[in-house]
Order: sequence, then C-alpha cells, then structure tokens
Amino acid sequence: YHYHRSQVVHHSPDLNLLRRLEVLNMCNHYTGCSEICTLFLRPGFRRAQAGKLLSRVRFLFMAQHPQRFANTVIAEMRGVSDESGQSPFWNWLSEHFVDLDFDTVTRMVGTGDNGFIADLMPRHPLYVHLMAKNARAVIGQVHEETRPALNMLETEGFRHTGYVDPFDGGPTVEARLTDIRTVSASIGCRVQVVDGVEPALDKWHTGGQGRILAISNSGVENFRATITAAARYLPSRNLLQVPVTLANTLGLSNHGQARFTDLTTARTDRRPVAIPICQQQEALHAHR
Repeated sequence: YHYHRSQVVHHSPDLNLLRRLEVLNMCNHYTGCSEICTLFLRPGFRRAQAGKLLSRVRFLFMAQHPQRFANTVIAEMRGVSDESGQSPFWNWLSEHFVDLDFDTVTRMVGTGDNGFIADLMPRHPLYVHLMAKNARAVIGQVHEETRPALNMLETEGFRHTGYVDPFDGGPTVEARLTDIRTVSASIGCRVQVVDGVEPALDKWHTGGQGRILAISNSGVENFRATITAAARYLPSRNLLQVPVTLANTLGLSNHGQARFTDLTTARTDRRPVAIPICQQQEALHAHR
C-alpha cells in the first residue's frame, strides 16, 4: 500500500473559478515489484565505506541474476519522525482515522500484518490542505539519518515519482532494473587466477594506485563480493585477472565467471582513498 501524491482540479466555468488541490490516494501501484530493503552491518564489520560496499554489491547480484527480479525496483525511504520516534504524519492519521500508535503500526507492518490498512485506513482521497501543518510538511521527506542512503540511490538512478509511505509519509523511489547505474555499468567476464597483479598500466596519474573494482562471484547461495585495487581487466579478452588470495576469498576459479564494476569512474573529481578492506584483501560477504 502507498499513497500517491497528485492534484485534483475544481473548476466552475460559469463562476470563472478554478482551484487545484493536492490529494493523497491509497493505491497498490507497486504490487509485483522488487524491493530493496534496509541493510545492517554487525558492529564488528563497521568501518569506512563498508556500508556503501554492501549497498553497491547487491546491485551486482541483481545484474548477475536478473531473472530473479522484477523490471521495476523500489526502495521505501524512512520518513520524518521526532526525537521520541513519533511520526507527525501518522499522528494526524491516527487522530482522525486509526486508533493505533505509531510503534504498534510499525511493528505490525514489520511482521507482515497489514490487513488493518484495508479495514481501517480512509478509502477516499485525503485533501492535503486539511491536514495539520506539521503532517503536511513531512510528506515526501526523509529522516535526516536516511538522507545519505537516498543520495546513494539517486546516484544509482532511483527517482521519486509521488508515492509515499502510508504511515510516515516517506518517499518511495523507483528505477528500472536495467537502468540502475551499477547494473548497467557492470561487466560479466571470465576469470584468470594469477600469482599477483601489477596494476602499472592502470595507475592513477598522482596516486600510483590500481583502479578500484567491486567484484562478485556468480553464485547465489554462496554469493560473495568485495572491492579491491589488486585486480585487472583485459577488455580485449573479456578477462579479469585476480590474485590467488582474492580468488580464494571470493570462491573464484580459473575460467570461471565473475562480475565487476569500476568504482573509479564516479570518483574522478578527487584522488581515491584506499580503505583497509581493499589494502588487506579482506572481503565483506554480502550473503543473499
């Protein structure tokens, strides 16, 4: 369930009066779409760029296995709530329509119990100008802590088209699977396991560092991915050379298949910063 934000026009030609009013209509527009959800890193794995890695490599998985996903991919972004965790949007709705507090609603929806939406939520359009000012103000807005996630998805090509969460008013963003930046820019290739890779041909002009790639294997149950500067792609042969240690960590073998995307193309405005998981060849496992 979502609310769709749109306008209705009230027009009387005889009186020469015209007024456009914003409304919210309950709908099931995203039924059948694939949804990417909240990511969580255990405390022991939290370090610079680790969250971004986990977020990006799921798109590598989707690129490798597109048959498992719908053509449209969505993400529901957390809406605005106050210091006590209360949603101004839901507080207005509960006051007038549904006698349930926000914590209860959040818990019910999180466990898949959303039957009350059809039973209790208003069936007619909500005229936004009749809502409380603080409820109107948060429609389509994200929580401050969610803004980095929204920025990342927008960089990947996700866009908000007017659909909002019926509980906190947060925006739902969408993209066609094939238009997601990491999906469209990723390359499926063969693997060559080598003793070492000298990235001299791909050095940065100032840093002397190899190109930074996000690499994944082609598995499902044993899907693994990492980012590294110790691999080299040979486009004329569609061949990815990876050192033995990295190949073992990712479960890659000679003549096997892998998928990667070049992360340096989005960082040309500044010198790349090597992070520990690249330097030490540690792989963060992104398990399906």
